[in-house]
Amino acid sequence: MMSFFYIKSIIIVLSALILKVNAETKIIAKSGDTLFKLSKQYGVSLKELMHKNNFNNANTIVEGESIIIPLNNNANNANNANNANNAIMLIMLILDSRTK
Repeated sequence: MMSFFYIKSIIIVLSALILKVNAETKIIAKSGDTLFKLSKQYGVSLKELMHKNNFNNANTIVEGESIIIPLNNNANNANNANNANNAIMLIMLILDSRTK
C-alpha cells in the first residue's frame, strides 16, 4: 500500500509542473522588423508589446535590440490545459502501477 507521504510528494511535483508557465520569450530584432509585424507574428497586441518593452513609439525599433514577446492568453491557457492533462495522466499511471 502506498504511503500518504509518497502520494503527497507526487502531487506536489506534478502541481509544480502544471503551474510552470513560460509567460514571455525574448527575440533579437532583425533588419526590417517592426513592432507591428512582431505583434501579428506572435499574436499579441501592439499596445501590449509596446508596454512590455517600454516603447513610446511603435516605429522605434533597433536592429540587434532584445524584444520581449509576452505570450497571449490563449497560448497560456492552452499550455496550462496540456500540462494539467499530462499531469493527471501521469498521476493515474503512477497510482495504477503502485497498486498492482
